[in-house]
Amino acid sequence: MAVENCSTADCISDLQSELLKFTSALRAPNTESGYRYDAAAFRAWSLQMGLVSLPASPDTLGLWVTSMLVHGLKVSTCGRRVAAVAHLHRSHGFPSPATREVRDILHGARRLRTERVDQVLPLALGELRQIAVKLIGEDTPQSIRDWCMILIGFSAALRNSSTAALLLSDVEFTDQGVVLKIRRSKTDQLGKGREIGLTFGQHTETCPVAALHRWIERRGGFAGPLFTRFDGHPPRDRALLPERIGQIVQEAIRDVGLDSRLYGGHSLRRGFVTEAGLNGVPDLVIAATTGHRDMSTLRKYLDRKSTRLNSSH
Repeated sequence: MAVENCSTADCISDLQSELLKFTSALRAPNTESGYRYDAAAFRAWSLQMGLVSLPASPDTLGLWVTSMLVHGLKVSTCGRRVAAVAHLHRSHGFPSPATREVRDILHGARRLRTERVDQVLPLALGELRQIAVKLIGEDTPQSIRDWCMILIGFSAALRNSSTAALLLSDVEFTDQGVVLKIRRSKTDQLGKGREIGLTFGQHTETCPVAALHRWIERRGGFAGPLFTRFDGHPPRDRALLPERIGQIVQEAIRDVGLDSRLYGGHSLRRGFVTEAGLNGVPDLVIAATTGHRDMSTLRKYLDRKSTRLNSSH
C-alpha cells in the first residue's frame, strides 16, 4: 500500500483499511465464520423480540445471554456469542455492548453451573465401533462423511476447530497410512503447524485411512474443506462449523442408544487420551498426538479409573 502523495484523509482511510487486515489476521478463518454465524443468531433473536441489534444496548445483549442460558446453552457457548456481538459492533464503529454487567451474567452462570470442558464422557472404542458400523450401513454421502470425521477426530485427538479447519490438501496418503497437516490449533495461534501420522487400523470400520479413502471418493477431489456441509447448498468451499461437528457427534451417539447429553465433540479427544492411557502409552507419546505442551493439562484428560475401555476392543 502506498501512502505517499495522498491527502491526509485518504492516507488515514487507507491505513485504517490496512489496520483491519492486520487485526483480522489474529482470528482464524473458522473464528470469523463462527462470528458471522453467532451475529446472525443475535440479529434473528433481536428481530423476533422487537429489539435493535445494531447498535444494541447492554440490556438487549444481557437479555439474549439470559435467554440462551435458560434454553440450556453452555456458558462457554454464550461467552463466544457475546464476543461475536462485540466484534460486530467494533467492526461497524459502535461501542461494544458487552459491558461488565453482561460479563457478570456469564460469571454468575459459570459459578452456578461449574461447567468444565472435560465433563463430557470419553467415547470408548467399543462405542466408536458401534457408531462406525451404523454409519457405514446407512451408506449415504453424509453418513460416510460423519463416519470419517468422527474416526479422524478420535484417532488424531483433534479439537472440533481443528477438524473443521482441515483441507483436502492437508491429507497425504503414505505406505504407512496417512499424514494430517494441522495448520493451526488452539495452542498454535501463530500457525506454525504440525503433522499427525495415522496408521492402518486392524478393522475396516475403525480404520481412519480406509475412512478417508472412502469419504474422499464420495466427496470428490475438488480443493477446499475436507469435511463439507450437506445443507441444501453446493458443498464446495463450505466447511462445517466446529459447533456443528459437536452436534453430529451427539446425534451419532444418540443413534446407538447412549445418552447424548453426557457426550460431545470433545468426547473424541478425551476418548483417544483415555484409551491410550489405559493401554500404557506414555504421556509424552500421547502429547505428541494431542499437541499438549503442559503435561499437567494432559493428565486432566486421563480417565484411568474408567472400566469401560480395555485392550480387548
